[in-house]
Amino acid sequence: RVLWLFGDSFIGQVNEQRERPTLQLINNCLLIQDGKEFTTHHGGTSQSPKAYAVPEDGASWYWPGHGRADEDTLYLFMHAFSTGGEGAWDFFRTGVDLLKIDPNTLEIFENNRLIDGEGISYGAHVMEEDDSVYIYGVLAEGTSKELYVARADLKFTQPWEYYSAGHWVEDPEGATALFSHVSEQFSVFKHNEKYYLLTQNHILGKEIYLYSSYSPVGPWVNKKTIYCTPETGGDIFTYNAYAHTMFTENGKLLVSYNINSFSFADLKDADNYRPYFITVENWEDE
Repeated sequence: RVLWLFGDSFIGQVNEQRERPTLQLINNCLLIQDGKEFTTHHGGTSQSPKAYAVPEDGASWYWPGHGRADEDTLYLFMHAFSTGGEGAWDFFRTGVDLLKIDPNTLEIFENNRLIDGEGISYGAHVMEEDDSVYIYGVLAEGTSKELYVARADLKFTQPWEYYSAGHWVEDPEGATALFSHVSEQFSVFKHNEKYYLLTQNHILGKEIYLYSSYSPVGPWVNKKTIYCTPETGGDIFTYNAYAHTMFTENGKLLVSYNINSFSFADLKDADNYRPYFITVENWEDE
């Protein structure tokens, strides 16, 4: 079984013309793939769907980050947002929560607030290695987006350690950036003793980049453009490319990216608001 996480999602059947009869949007949901069967999990009812998870303050909403699962718990980072921000979109992050979920029932049995207020989006991506997990996040200030990382055990027990200019420290204020110009969603993964960072152009550009390193904290070098999204142009934009390494076969890397439009009317067409998937060959360093 595969668990897919979605942020803002339209709920409803797409017709044969690839159109959405309604534009009913919820902030987050889970999709379970079992072979060729897909089951969507959300709150509310099929007639009146609501988000799968809602912050305990009742005044904000969640967009999902990343997480990991063991035999009895699914750990899922959720980023809380509210309206009233500045810039092109009227929203801002209000906190980062860690949800603990029963993997069999998908019931949320614990919700811990890790970070209050704006700041680094820890939990945007996590990478396991041995008995540790690296917890990556982004600090976004305008169009500047920098990559940070913390480290914890596999249950995310606090206190965490934060990477700080070549060292690990317990003070989160001491964290220093690993990399600049990363997108809000990205991937860090290990393959054949090397680490790779996959990120899309951070200003909604069409380019998907891949970098490599001999360490999970960089430095990230050997930049290569592995794909350019052909849909980008006019009101249509693409963003947040992500590597699904569990599906890597015969040297082919599965990558997804999202498509959206600055014009809400365009979203009636289902193909203007959905994930796209591509396979990339010859992506490894020689």
